[in-house]
Amino acid sequence: MNNFLSSSAPFLRAAADSDPDDPRRPRRRHARVMKKMCYLLQNGFHELLQRIFSVVGKTIATRPFLFLLIPLLFSTVSYGVVNLKFAQKLQDGFTTTDAPSHYEEQIAVQFQGNSWGFTQRCAVLVRARDEGSMLRRGHLKRAHQLHRFLRDNFTVTVEDGRSYRHGQVCGSYCEINKAFDMIEKSQEILESEYRQSGHVREDIVIDHPKATFEGYRYSVALHLFGVTKRWNTSATPIDMDDVGNRLEHVAMVMMLFYAEAPDANTTNILATWESELYEWVRRGTPEFPEFHIDLMGDQILGKEMVRGGLSLLPHLLMGLFSTIVFVLATVLGSSVQSTALPFTGKILIVAGIVLSPLLAVFTTFGIMGFFHIELYPIQMVIPFLILAIGVDDAFLMVHAWNRLSSEYAHLSPSERRSCIPEIMGKVLEEVGPSITITSLTNAIAFGVGTTVSTHAIQLFCMAATIAMVVDFLYELTLFGCILVFSARLERLPSCDTANKKVTCKGEKAEFPEKSVQLLTDSLKRYCSLLTKRSMRVAVLLFAFGFFLLSLWGTLRIRTHINSQKIIPSDSLLLRTDTLFERYQWKEYEALQVFVNNPPDIKDSGAISELKRMVHEFETLPQAIGPDATVFWLSDYEEYVSHMSQLSALVGIESEVSYNDIPEFLDVLPFWKNTFKWHRTENNSIAVSQYYFITGYCNLTSWLQRAELMLKWREVASRWGRFNVTIYSENAPVFEGIFGLKHTTIQTAAITLVCMLVVCVVFVPSVAGVLSAGFAIASISLGVFGFLCWWGLDLDPVTMSAIVMSIGFSVDYTAHVSYHYHRAKQLLPRETPKEELLYYTLEAVAWPMLQAALSTIVCFVPVAFHPDYTPTVFVKTIFLVVSLGVLHGLLILPVVLTILPDSLYSDVRRPSKPTTHEPLFVKKHRRAHSTLSSAMQHHREPLLLDFAVPKPPAPSPSTATTSTALTAVAELPSEASATSSE
Repeated sequence: MNNFLSSSAPFLRAAADSDPDDPRRPRRRHARVMKKMCYLLQNGFHELLQRIFSVVGKTIATRPFLFLLIPLLFSTVSYGVVNLKFAQKLQDGFTTTDAPSHYEEQIAVQFQGNSWGFTQRCAVLVRARDEGSMLRRGHLKRAHQLHRFLRDNFTVTVEDGRSYRHGQVCGSYCEINKAFDMIEKSQEILESEYRQSGHVREDIVIDHPKATFEGYRYSVALHLFGVTKRWNTSATPIDMDDVGNRLEHVAMVMMLFYAEAPDANTTNILATWESELYEWVRRGTPEFPEFHIDLMGDQILGKEMVRGGLSLLPHLLMGLFSTIVFVLATVLGSSVQSTALPFTGKILIVAGIVLSPLLAVFTTFGIMGFFHIELYPIQMVIPFLILAIGVDDAFLMVHAWNRLSSEYAHLSPSERRSCIPEIMGKVLEEVGPSITITSLTNAIAFGVGTTVSTHAIQLFCMAATIAMVVDFLYELTLFGCILVFSARLERLPSCDTANKKVTCKGEKAEFPEKSVQLLTDSLKRYCSLLTKRSMRVAVLLFAFGFFLLSLWGTLRIRTHINSQKIIPSDSLLLRTDTLFERYQWKEYEALQVFVNNPPDIKDSGAISELKRMVHEFETLPQAIGPDATVFWLSDYEEYVSHMSQLSALVGIESEVSYNDIPEFLDVLPFWKNTFKWHRTENNSIAVSQYYFITGYCNLTSWLQRAELMLKWREVASRWGRFNVTIYSENAPVFEGIFGLKHTTIQTAAITLVCMLVVCVVFVPSVAGVLSAGFAIASISLGVFGFLCWWGLDLDPVTMSAIVMSIGFSVDYTAHVSYHYHRAKQLLPRETPKEELLYYTLEAVAWPMLQAALSTIVCFVPVAFHPDYTPTVFVKTIFLVVSLGVLHGLLILPVVLTILPDSLYSDVRRPSKPTTHEPLFVKKHRRAHSTLSSAMQHHREPLLLDFAVPKPPAPSPSTATTSTALTAVAELPSEASATSSE
């Protein structure tokens, strides 16, 4: 009786609603409308997306040649790769575009009068092969000859056939080594006069950090390193090398070859000069066999970084070959249901799995070439990433195709061929939203990286974003068409419809039925194990321990930048960088301080403040002191004082002013490039800008140097009256050290939020969003923490790898959350959780394992590359894959089964079973399909036609009604649920 009343409730309610005088009618109608609106908000977009993908799949399968031609034509933009060029200053790509160092460099460049480009820097380091002092008379003379040889005699030929020397393009920097020339000149004068008179001139002294020439002191700290001073400077010289020389040993001499780069032609000349000089050094410098010669330059550093990036190409080819072999083996071994597919069709599928991501890579770099977007070596990792992600999506499509096409095996060959569009529609209906989630979230993850971080990382993320989108489109169109063509190649089966078996002539089943059943039973037992209380507790305890260990590693990671990380491991520049660290950092780190609003020398109070500002720089930690300061104003004041004394002798009084600058520069011409002056309207001289140099020592790490830069800027900010700015060549690197941690946290947080938003749209349930967000955050935190435990530091390369890992983590979480949500939609409400898990893992477990293994196989050749950047990405990929599989197949399924049902969307299950449901789902639905059919015509339609799948038409037979009334006792009907409102 109760069953009868329950089943009659819709009829009674319909009769009540038809009464216009019923006061409850507006309230009930409003409740139903609100319920339908909630349903549409929760599931409308999702079901609309499924229908869109179903239409797309059918359209692609109906016109495969057209959709094959479209991506192939679009891929012709790959021709743009011929326009690709690497960035000229690769090291500057690792600083943010709004970094203070860019403004500081702009001030320095404008001071030199180079308004277009930047200063090209090259340093040559010279050491004696016998490890003796470089100030020995013979070695110093040969070093001076080396300087003249490199500046005036070392010629290079550029593309237009013309030959150039560095002395022709150095511009205002041609006299940058004047102090080194003066050392050689001083030694020559001292030796000559000592031979003639036996006395040592006291106005010429070779010392460090400042030497003296004819009474004027000049800095040699920028040229002499590894200095050991004499204890007794008053003793009689033992040999000519000791005359006027207070330095006992000098281990290394540094020569600077700077030049202005006002146009691309000059830049090309300097790049060619540096490249030829580097090759000359590699050949052993035959003209100067007594020296060890090393060099470091902007252009050669960039070329070596590019060479390091291109050295990945052989490893990429090996990874591609390994991936093809793996994909071939898995496709041949996993096509359980496609026994009619010939070997040619499977080879076609293998080619499509690899071709789609490769074409996406070439298309991406072609687009960058057409828009003349500069490249950085870090972008050479993108082919590996896209190949791994593209193979993942392709495996999902192949797995779905194999499973769904087997349901059409009982049809005749012609019927089966006509059903190909329907199969493709169902394939994309099932996996389309899933691969959209992963592709969209990966694109968002890298898209966020294009708005933050350094320029090089921004371009890396931009290229990865483009590649993700293009690969997604190619997987749908290009690979979808290849699946259709392979299906058309199926052999004609001989069907035994009586026994419901299909056997193919000449081909055996690739997996025996017992093996398939064994795998199915194993998966069911595994799903049952995951739902046991003891297993849940164990997994949660493991997840909690994993979280603590990951958090500990994340908190202890240090920000550390080392220039040797970006230099190829087989480059000569590594030795040069080691010499810089051993000598320059410890003995003389130069700092230029620009005074952009200098005081008038007549204002004694302002000049005193200026000197106090200089004193602050000279007394900072690690400062050498006044002996390391090079300031033209000090010599000018001494010159003016000397001239005033001479004038006073003849009775002429003179005031302190800048009017003596022309005569001052005639006496000391090497100061002319350190300040700017001009004549005013009244013919007096005014100084508009100048700089001084001071030095610091005993710096042992990049972090210590970066902290010192902050102190420099702090002092400069206190003297806004003089508009003081600092300039250090390594300031961009120093800034990167402090911005990395904040940028990494910001990027990770924004990326995670964006991914959660995507999950909200595609997995419309609180449980799905929470579980996916938990898994993504857990994997990302694990990668971050375990990279620290693996011995890596936080630097720009590690940061980009972490951003990549966040995108990769979606591949192992979104599929599980999405299919579990789909199981909640398709299966009846009372379905046990182990069956929900079976439905989920049966669809994604094997493709997930295939994708994980293919990613590892692809990156195994890269693991043998000795450079730092590939090593970071290999370690990151290994962690992402391992933690992703761990979360996707163990932790996340347990979390999904623990969450209460109230957190899942209360969706209305379709009464008609879908053709691609597991067998136990179909059997479970048959008892309810007739009931739904009998009652459906009494229910109001939803606001949109796509909201709920339409059930079969109602049967008029009384037997059907009787079956429906009997079935109500087994499952709670929607009628009773509605009446309970």
